[in-house]
Amino acid sequence: MTYPYGVHLAQVEIDPGTGAIRVLRYFVAYEVGHAINPATVEGQLVGGALQGIGGALFEEVAYSPEGQPLTASLIDYLLPSAHEAPDVGTLVTEDYPSRSNPLGAKGAGEGGITAVGAAIASAVGDALGTPSVPTRLPITPERVCQLIEASSGRICSLFEVADSSEDVLLGNGLGADSITVPERLDKLFVLGDGFVTGSCHLRSLRERLPEQAHESQQQG
Repeated sequence: MTYPYGVHLAQVEIDPGTGAIRVLRYFVAYEVGHAINPATVEGQLVGGALQGIGGALFEEVAYSPEGQPLTASLIDYLLPSAHEAPDVGTLVTEDYPSRSNPLGAKGAGEGGITAVGAAIASAVGDALGTPSVPTRLPITPERVCQLIEASSGRICSLFEVADSSEDVLLGNGLGADSITVPERLDKLFVLGDGFVTGSCHLRSLRERLPEQAHESQQQG
């Protein structure tokens, strides 16, 4: 057996009025020991990440209370298309060849998918200012609105009063499929021109809501 390891980084944008999530950036860094075909390894990481995004945001086998399947066709069972797919950056490291085989190679087939759900959930929690949630996948717009309502005490429609400069919530998240991560992770940040700290606008919206409610009462 060989044990590769890596880390995923995600940056998401949330529309607080609809609960829609857009993945702005996604990066995967993976230690594979020795990449026999680097292009194939990169393709596996990118393809796996996109498959993971589907599971994190869209794909769900749902049933009615009576036990009837609600997602029996691709009309209802959602899959990400090219429109929802972000550019996926990769960093393949070969710092620690495996000692279990003469090539020094490690597995890389699942490296792109294993930590996607955690990374995106972490980014959503960062954007909402509640790092401990969400705890269930997929993170659908309906569930995002429920999280916003639970964290702010107000329904999503109240966020429609936000200024155009603060009409989205931005969050960064990290997910890892191992305790250890590549030592050259700093190169991943260089490739992405730097992962900036998420600017969570939820607090500023909360502060303005009482003022706007008072203004509405005066106008009424």
